[in-house]
Amino acid sequence: MSSPLSREAVVDSRTQAAALVGTGIGLWFLATLAFLFVGQVLLPPDDGGRVALVFVATVPVMAMLAFAVYSLFDVPPDRRLTAATLLVLPGMVLDAVAVTAFETVFTNMAPSVGSTFGGLLLLAYASVLLTGVVPLTYVGGTDETGRGTAEPVNDGTGERSGNDTMGEG
Repeated sequence: MSSPLSREAVVDSRTQAAALVGTGIGLWFLATLAFLFVGQVLLPPDDGGRVALVFVATVPVMAMLAFAVYSLFDVPPDRRLTAATLLVLPGMVLDAVAVTAFETVFTNMAPSVGSTFGGLLLLAYASVLLTGVVPLTYVGGTDETGRGTAEPVNDGTGERSGNDTMGEG
C-alpha cells in the first residue's frame, strides 16, 4: 500500500477533493449561521456549565459529521486524513477572519466569549482531524477494513506488524 502522503494516497479524484472542499465551505457557512442565530444561547458568558456541555458535545458531534461525510463520498479509511484536511481547511481559513472580527461578525454574542468561541472552533476542527487517523470503531475486535485491531508489534527487524493507524500495511 502506498504512503499516506504519496500522490496515490490523495483522495481518489480531483472531483472528490473539490467536493470535500465545497462541503467544508458549506458546513462552515451553516455553522456560522447557527452561531449568528443561537450563539448567545450556546455560549452564555455567565453559564460555565452550559459552555462545558457544548464543548463536551462538540467532539462526538463533529466526529459523527466527519464519518457521515466520508461515507457520503466513499472515502476509504487510508485516505481519511487527506479528506479530513480538505474538509476543515476552508473553515479554518474563514474562521481565522471571522474570529479576528468577532465583535463585528457575531454581534449576538457577548464580546467576552470571543476566546471561548475560538477555543470551541479549535476543538471542533481537531475532532474532525482526529477522525482521519483514528479508526471508526474497535467494536468486535476489527476495524472497518475487517482486520484485527491488535496494536502493531515490532518483531525486532524494524518492521511493524499488525494494523497501522496511518493506512500503511
